[in-house]
Amino acid sequence: MRVLLTGVTGALGCALLPELLGKGFEVYCLIRPQSGRQAADRLREITTHPRAIALDGDITFPLCGVDPAKLPIIGKLVHAAADTSLNQASPERIVEANLEGTRNALALAEALGHPDFYYVGTAYIAGDAAVLEEQETGAPLNVGTGRNPYERSKVAAETAVRGYSGQFSVLRPSIVVGRSDDGTAPLLDGWYGFFRNITRLRESISRGNYKDEKGVKIMRGYKLQLPIGIKPTDNVPLNLIQLDWISRTEAALVALPARGRTYNLTHTKSMRLKEIIWATLEAMNMTNVTFIEDNGNWTLSPVKLALRRMVNRELDHLRPYLMHGPEFISRNLYEDLGPDWPEPPAITADFIRMTMAAAEQGWRDEAAAKAAAGSQQGASAYL
Repeated sequence: MRVLLTGVTGALGCALLPELLGKGFEVYCLIRPQSGRQAADRLREITTHPRAIALDGDITFPLCGVDPAKLPIIGKLVHAAADTSLNQASPERIVEANLEGTRNALALAEALGHPDFYYVGTAYIAGDAAVLEEQETGAPLNVGTGRNPYERSKVAAETAVRGYSGQFSVLRPSIVVGRSDDGTAPLLDGWYGFFRNITRLRESISRGNYKDEKGVKIMRGYKLQLPIGIKPTDNVPLNLIQLDWISRTEAALVALPARGRTYNLTHTKSMRLKEIIWATLEAMNMTNVTFIEDNGNWTLSPVKLALRRMVNRELDHLRPYLMHGPEFISRNLYEDLGPDWPEPPAITADFIRMTMAAAEQGWRDEAAAKAAAGSQQGASAYL
């Protein structure tokens, strides 16, 4: 059977593709041409599997920029493309990708003769609700109020999916983190984006070029207390779920006929915010940094003020998730895949340390690759 997959250049779609291929599907990968590279060029960077077929398109265009008449019969359309940015400075871009992109994918599905439609949403569609249930087939969407443009766009997109005239399934992962086996988190931003920027704090400390408000050099070994906007009560559980479990589970659900079911793909046991932050600081060799509540009475040096602004700016994107942790009800998954379907691996401090170490290595590799590409371009220009 043929599957049309969007979002294959993103974290979830990229992880889902080999799982779908492993189930024998022929997968048409809708990919936006970028920087002079066509869909086929970009797909080759991900896989050369003979049943992965590149399809030029763009979810922000009508019918995703695809001529349905030129496609063979498509049995399933999996819409995994999304803008997962929590940055509230670009709400129009988020709505264009998440709501208009979903509407365009639905219109394409209608034009293709109503294949089963599988929508990858988010469990944090819950918004400010205390509990997120799995909607019964035909029931109206019942969630809380979205707390940022991302959540609001995903509420609107899922509402649009529920109006599809064909059969559909809604897959709702929680906060996706690295693989359970090695911690790697290719293409993931979200939670990692916050800590990626925190590495600047460590770099500033290690240089030894700055002094605190008492004239003492801030350098490696300095016991830094940094006032930030986290209160002692902001120790909610965060529902993290590993990338490999999500991709295997979503592929298994895509293999089932769509029939209006909703699946909350969430972890049964969550870690609390402070545990995650401490394990992350350990992984990044930053245990000499202590985040304390900002009561407004601190005298800080210019570099500490700059660091606090940076940390609080990143925290503002995550603020809703630090103040409220909904309960997720997940029954349909085990009803449809069977009670023996494996639960997600445990999220522990050891896992957090492993995945953050893997992510930081990935950032270093990415920086080195960019530097090497820049050097090559410079040499070419010189020649």
